[in-house]
This record gives sequence, C-alpha cells and structure tokens, in this order.
Amino acid sequence: MSKAEDSSPGRYTLDVRGYTCPYPQYYTIKALHTLREGEALEVILDNHPSLGILQATATERGFRVVSIDEIQTNTWRIILAKDAQALVGTRGIS
Repeated sequence: MSKAEDSSPGRYTLDVRGYTCPYPQYYTIKALHTLREGEALEVILDNHPSLGILQATATERGFRVVSIDEIQTNTWRIILAKDAQALVGTRGIS
C-alpha cells in the first residue's frame, strides 16, 4: 500500500513496507503535504536507510517527529505531526 489511509480522526497510516529508496520518502512527502494542522501521519516501513532519511526530511519541511518504534524485527513505525501539541501522549499507540 502506498496510499495514506484514515486510521482515526486526524491520524493517517501509510504502509510502505517492501519499498526501497526513494519510494518510502516519495510517498511520505506526498502524504505529509495533505495533512492539516493538528493531524498526524503514521508511517510503517521496513527499509532501515529510509528511517533516518524520513526523520531528516520531515524535520526540514517543518513537521515534528513524534515517535519512532521498532514494532517488529526490521519494521518501524514513525509518527510525524503537523502540529506537535495535538499529539502529546501518542507514543506507543498501535
């Protein structure tokens, strides 16, 4: 899946497992630009090099990295927010 899906009000999930660089970054950037103030994007990925690149890219574009968790061996969840205050306390949400 490379399309962000609404997983709850104001929170979207983008599953880019199986994709290699540059596709996780491409799909994430595309999805981030659709977020409104107070919304978050949860990205699930299994490409370790993309993890660091996504953090840097999101920060450079004015988004906040709320959390990063390894949810399975070699699979990570990174939560990115347009408005950091809207997501206080979301660390570890499944």
